[in-house]
Amino acid sequence: MNSTKIVSPTENYSLEIPTAAHEEHDERVSSYWTGDQNTILQLSSYTRTEGEQVTADKRLQDRLNREKLSGIKKADIPISSCKDSAAVYATDTQNNKWIYCYAVWPDLAILATISYKSENEIDWAIKSISSIQH
Repeated sequence: MNSTKIVSPTENYSLEIPTAAHEEHDERVSSYWTGDQNTILQLSSYTRTEGEQVTADKRLQDRLNREKLSGIKKADIPISSCKDSAAVYATDTQNNKWIYCYAVWPDLAILATISYKSENEIDWAIKSISSIQH
């Protein structure tokens, strides 16, 4: 990313996005995209105040079991501030391309979803996920 800014979708975490990216927030989801809107990064998070946290791998497997996806392959998206993360590339039944990434800490779980048309357009979104700080 050439020029970036730090955003905080909630008070629990922050990440870098391109300065030129657009933002939209609703109650549960924060969305970011560049001018072409071919790649959209969406983030949602859940805080845990009691009980045992569910691992990133388990959360991802549960997601994959609910979706009708094909071409699933592991994605390597390192998040330096997170020791428990898991991600995959996948395609849905309408041939839409997705990346699902879970990042989990003892008190916080984040789902980052990238929808995209071409792998040439996803670098900024993957770098944004990699920059997550809790």
